[in-house]
Amino acid sequence: MATELLDGVHWIHECSEIAPNVHQHTAVYLLETESGYVLIDTGSHTHRDPLRESVEAVTGEGGVEAIVVSHPDLPHSGNARYFQELWGGPEIVSSVVTPAVVGLPERTRAAIGSKTKVLGRQLTFVDPPLADIVFSTWPYDHETGVLFSIDGFGTYHQAGECEVVVDTADSIPTVEEIERYHADTFRWLQYVDAKQFRATLTRTFEEYDISYVMPTHGGPIAAEHIDEYLDRLKLAVSLAAGES
Repeated sequence: MATELLDGVHWIHECSEIAPNVHQHTAVYLLETESGYVLIDTGSHTHRDPLRESVEAVTGEGGVEAIVVSHPDLPHSGNARYFQELWGGPEIVSSVVTPAVVGLPERTRAAIGSKTKVLGRQLTFVDPPLADIVFSTWPYDHETGVLFSIDGFGTYHQAGECEVVVDTADSIPTVEEIERYHADTFRWLQYVDAKQFRATLTRTFEEYDISYVMPTHGGPIAAEHIDEYLDRLKLAVSLAAGES
């Protein structure tokens, strides 16, 4: 299912049940540009058909003209080669140094921390403070102010809450919910200096004018609730690091 959250930015997501009544999103995003569509990540091969159908419901059968792959984990890169062949060879943009080693097609290199134009759209490939693998990036779209936080900023959700967007105070996940997801996803958090990590996270969000945070594994977070989510995330990191 595709949901247009901002003008020309579509959230497309499928869920997996990871425990009784507990779901986790695997999302991709579509950016509309004057030169065509950019797909942010490609999702897991287990969701291949519904993701393709949702993308083509927006773009038509021709699909997209470019694909950004944040990193080579299968929930993010699992359909890259399939979509490239299906849609006539859209450009692949990724920070991965040796794409063939991880099963990716040839790609345009986007250096971590750099700005890159994709279909004429200025994207910054942010060096992420939350990543589960090297050569991962958080694409930031300068035109809409959307930060695609990939694995960061996710949460699990209950069955029946798959369409929830964090756009009200009541919809912000609790510290405990945020901690549970991040401790599971980023096992290294237990070893970090929580104070230093919080400072790094703060600097990242001070550098960009963000309208939405759009994660792969959680509901998108609207601008007016990002500060509160960040405060809760910082507390969650402290818990994961064993601070009281």
